Amino acid sequence: MARQTAKKASIYIGGVKVGDAYDITYDISNKFEDASAFGDTWELPESTGPSSWKASAKRYHTSGAATFMASAIADPDTQYTVIFYQEDGVTGSRVFQGTCKIESANGGLPKAGLRDEGVNFIGYGAPTFPA
Repeated sequence: MARQTAKKASIYIGGVKVGDAYDITYDISNKFEDASAFGDTWELPESTGPSSWKASAKRYHTSGAATFMASAIADPDTQYTVIFYQEDGVTGSRVFQGTCKIESANGGLPKAGLRDEGVNFIGYGAPTFPA
């Protein structure tokens, strides 16, 4: 079995590759409600699907590439489709996809390092992959 690593991960936003990533995380949450009755303690899901999700990604910035910060500043109400691949695009395996808004973006110029930037996505509806 092949080992899966994210050293060649790629990020697509709105169908456009925005960069190769070196760190991607995603978190899908379910909300539960108290359904205790007659001394029994139960918690039941509020809905049949996930109630929320968040994701983040980091990449090295390349000259001429659109920045995450520019996307975050442009229109905070814009919805994007974000897709994370383990490898590059078509040849790689998709690991996550969903509609989202950009919650925040950050960047840095580390000492003796490459310029990097990160982005935090907040899900808008249930993720479409994995489904």
